[in-house]
Amino acid sequence: MKFTKLLKIAGVLALLFPVFLKAELSPFAYQQYQDKSPEKLEISIVALKTKQTEAEPGERRRTEPQEEMKKRIITNIEAQAKVQKVFRTESNLTEGQIINIYYEIKEYAKSFFGPSQPKHIETGKTYTAYLAFKDDFYVLSARGMSFAKIEEKPVETGTCFNHDIEE
Repeated sequence: MKFTKLLKIAGVLALLFPVFLKAELSPFAYQQYQDKSPEKLEISIVALKTKQTEAEPGERRRTEPQEEMKKRIITNIEAQAKVQKVFRTESNLTEGQIINIYYEIKEYAKSFFGPSQPKHIETGKTYTAYLAFKDDFYVLSARGMSFAKIEEKPVETGTCFNHDIEE
């Protein structure tokens, strides 16, 4: 009796296992991508061009289900960014240089399991960027976690954030 029940559970798990293969990457995986990134920079976006296209049925990658692919929109992004700070560089970047960044974002009408998509960056905003140099431009090297927005956090005085202060 117990063996039959275990066998049924194993069968259900075997059927569901392929779904897990397409799941989101773990935070540890993204951290590894960031740690191995050839370029870690603080950049400010000075110019941005975007172009949206619908994917054609023949342009499906093997990991994308056919029915999902029909409703996929690809946004190609071309950005010019000014290097504000260099944390590490393999392409000998220096502060003040203007670089070109190219990447794409895929958007699906239905939810789709898979790695995170990169952020839509904005002109005038500053980001920590994890990039790699390819030909005459830079590409993402940490997939969906290649950009982290830098926000200034105001310092508040006289406030305790962890617990209330009783007088």
